[in-house]
Amino acid sequence: MKRHPSLQPLSDDHHRALVLARRLRRDSGGLDAAGLAALEREIRREFERQLQPHFRIEESWLLPALAGKGETRLVEQTLQDHSRLGALVRGRWSGGTARALGKLLEKHVRF
Repeated sequence: MKRHPSLQPLSDDHHRALVLARRLRRDSGGLDAAGLAALEREIRREFERQLQPHFRIEESWLLPALAGKGETRLVEQTLQDHSRLGALVRGRWSGGTARALGKLLEKHVRF
C-alpha cells in the first residue's frame, strides 16, 4: 500500500529506527565496557537527533488525529512506548539495556 507523500518522512524515520534497533540487538552482546559506553553515547545522540523529534511529530500531529477517530488504545500505546524508550535511553546502561532498547524500538515501529 502506498503512503501519502506527507507521511514519507515518518516512514523514512521508521526505517532508520529499525536499522538502529537491529544494531542494538546484534551488537550489544559482545561489547566490553568501552564499547558499550561508545554505543550508549551514540544512541543518546541518535535519540536526541532522530527519535525525539520524530516522537514530537507523532505526538503533536498523528496522535491527535488518531484520538479524534476514537483510536484511544493506539494513542495510549504510542505514548507509553515513547516514555519507556526515553527512560531506557536516559537510564543506566548495560548490555541488557541495549538489547531491551532494540527490542522495544522494533516493537514500537512495527506496532
